[in-house]
Formats: sequence, structure tokens, C-alpha cells
Amino acid sequence: MRAFVVFLGLLFHLSAFPQDAIRFAYDALGNRVKREIVLQNSAVAPRNLSSEEKKEDNAYSEMLSEKQIRLWPNPTEGRLKVEIQGLAPEEKACLRVTSTGGAVVDVKETASPVVELDLGHCTKGIYLLHIVAGRQETTWKIIKK
Repeated sequence: MRAFVVFLGLLFHLSAFPQDAIRFAYDALGNRVKREIVLQNSAVAPRNLSSEEKKEDNAYSEMLSEKQIRLWPNPTEGRLKVEIQGLAPEEKACLRVTSTGGAVVDVKETASPVVELDLGHCTKGIYLLHIVAGRQETTWKIIKK
């Protein structure tokens, strides 16, 4: 009985405090190209965050060759920002959003490092964001709330 009470106490302790996480990114051949440690900072004294800073808490990033790709917020309520750092001035990136059934929802071609996609007209669900930058490709899962 005592072991059960200790187990419940430990379980409560672990569930009451946020856990740190490690994310990995892989290239098309399955090689790990990035390891990202995500620290939960709720134990730190709270500070007043702007709405943009709060949205960036849900940012995800990946290295794609020499390019850093970051998107936020995910899940999104409609507007999704995609940042591609390291894009050469003459280089363009193509972003294509599709439904899980394969229907194309939105396509944008840009040379700008930051692109905003509007998914406000889409129904709630899971979408795929396919990014082609130079000769490199990556696919992201987007959740529309």
C-alpha cells in the first residue's frame, strides 16, 4: 500500500511540472541533421509577453541543407508564418499546402525570407505544407484549429 502511495505521489509530481523535450530533424535519406532541445520555462518568473512572442512559443524549425526553416504557430487558427533563412537573393522557394486527401489548398512562390500563409478559409483538420527551396524539399504537418 505504501509503495502505491509513493507511486501516486511521483506520478502527480511528474504530471504537475512541464517536461523538457528533444526534437530531431532528418534529411530525405534519413540522416539526422539537427537536434533541438526544447525547454519548458514555466518555472522561470513570468514576464509579460506580446502576442507575437506567445505565438512563437509554438514555433518549429528544421535545417534544410544550408537553410533554416521555421514556422509558427502550429496549430494555427488561420495565419501561418514561414521563415526561410539562408535563401539566396536569386533563389525562390515554393510553398504548397495540401489537404491529407491531396487537394491543393494554397500555393505561393517567394524570394522573401518570411511568408505568411492564410488558412482561414480552410476547415479544421490536418494539412501538409510542402516546401521546395533550391534543390531541397521538406514536408510539414500543419494543424488547423
